[in-house]
Amino acid sequence: MKKKDERVRLISEIISGIKVLKLNAWEPSFEDRVGKIRKMELGIFRKTAHINALSICLWYTAAGLVSLASFATFVLMDDSNVLDAQKAFVSLTLFNILQRPMGLLPYIITDVVQVSMLSFGDDL
Repeated sequence: MKKKDERVRLISEIISGIKVLKLNAWEPSFEDRVGKIRKMELGIFRKTAHINALSICLWYTAAGLVSLASFATFVLMDDSNVLDAQKAFVSLTLFNILQRPMGLLPYIITDVVQVSMLSFGDDL
């Protein structure tokens, strides 16, 4: 947002002083300045898109990975632990029940942090 604000501010300056800009033939230099800021802004957007794609990928694979890790831990902990159909299906049902509350946990943490920032100011 900072880069976007910087770009919008520069564009506003250009528009307000367009007559001076045209008289002195400064178009290329201002075009370069706007282009550099826009390039940085697009780089930030790309990084954000990659992080979002990675988090979505992890979100969709997390349930299967947790189930697999839990079953592997159960079986490998002791030789007497046997994973039968009853234990597997009950475990999968419980994992599915927990999936929604665990998915909301990041939003809850974000909201709590935002509320604490509003309540206490920028002291954090």
